[in-house]
Amino acid sequence: MCKERLEKTVQDLHGISSSRDLGVSYNQKFSDAVTAGLLVGNNSGNSPLTTTTDRYKAAYLYLQFNPVKEFTILLNGQYNGVGYDSLNRSGDVIVNYANSDFSLGAQYFMDGLSGRTTLKRNGLSLNGWVGLVDNLRLVARYDMYTPNSDTKNTSFSNSVQNLILGGLDWSVRKNVHFMPNVEYATYGLSGSKADAIARATFFITF
Repeated sequence: MCKERLEKTVQDLHGISSSRDLGVSYNQKFSDAVTAGLLVGNNSGNSPLTTTTDRYKAAYLYLQFNPVKEFTILLNGQYNGVGYDSLNRSGDVIVNYANSDFSLGAQYFMDGLSGRTTLKRNGLSLNGWVGLVDNLRLVARYDMYTPNSDTKNTSFSNSVQNLILGGLDWSVRKNVHFMPNVEYATYGLSGSKADAIARATFFITF
């Protein structure tokens, strides 16, 4: 989980799908290996509930497989309105293996906007960590994001953005983490410059 403490998910980072919403959900555990759920949400994300974003509700569906304790396959789908005349459909698959020594994960998503404007977006996120010594982990993540693969819409066409994140996760205490980390991002547009950011992140749970 240390990778999520350092940066938003690839979809949340690019405004595809927020990692939070307010709504009503139903979850069902069919067996020790299969769980599914549905959420009808306000589609407000991080926005105040009084803004116009709460007019276009969203439906989220997930199906999770755990064939063994350490291995997870998660399928997600989202359907929501965008304005009065556009619809957004998004789906992703997450595969993750984790034990007490290391973790490896991958996420791929596809997203389509239809209506007055058409837009097709996709992204891939690879992440993992490995234990170095007691209470210290090495963390790494790589994202590749295509903001538009629709040839009918030339906005951001042939533009691929990349994000590389690396850092250390030091568990000072069970609920206190200190994580020095570096982000390097490229934007794929002519004339754009890469960003390199060094950060020191503290993560505390109560």
